[in-house]
Amino acid sequence: YNSSIANVSGILQTTVILLCVAGAIPAPLFHDLLRGNWKSLILDSEVHALLVAGLVLGGLLIAASVMRDHGPHSVGALLLTAFSAQTTAGFSAVPVGELDPFSKLALIIAMATGGSIGSSAGGIKLRRLIVLIRLIQLMILKTRLTPRAAMTTRIAGRDWADDELVRLLSVTGLFVGVVMLSWLVFVWADYDPLDALFEVTSASGTVGLSTGIT
Repeated sequence: YNSSIANVSGILQTTVILLCVAGAIPAPLFHDLLRGNWKSLILDSEVHALLVAGLVLGGLLIAASVMRDHGPHSVGALLLTAFSAQTTAGFSAVPVGELDPFSKLALIIAMATGGSIGSSAGGIKLRRLIVLIRLIQLMILKTRLTPRAAMTTRIAGRDWADDELVRLLSVTGLFVGVVMLSWLVFVWADYDPLDALFEVTSASGTVGLSTGIT
């Protein structure tokens, strides 16, 4: 439908949310589930981050809708759009182009972040974001240590080699670079800067949500 899944039943929308989340979970975890190992799913840090990110994003969209009185958007519809953006599934239960700038910006961050490594989701992936944030923390901490102090790069439950961190930063940097260069083309063509950033982030993250430009 032109309105995506905004006009379908609540049961179908809930099913879509669950499928979106399932698609953004690391594929090896499904193999563990088939073998009866539920702990790997329950204890996985990326799954925790995915659920928290989706709920936080949904809460922000709901709060923005209530504060700005943007019409009869239900809590379920906003949650669906939030998880759809976070998992880069591309379904929408609300007209994205009519959302306020804050909500659009929150969705942009979610689409750029994406789901889990080893899943069908796009974006830079949550684990890379977690590692990047931790690296920034370690760099700040290092400024307070003596030059000969030893530091471990144990992040997200394991140690990371230097070449792994270089690849992680390269992927993240390339993604951001592609988004920025593409965004400049749209801005040069006189499109609204925020809507243009939304479009290129959606395309780069293989999402499909649109403010109407596309």
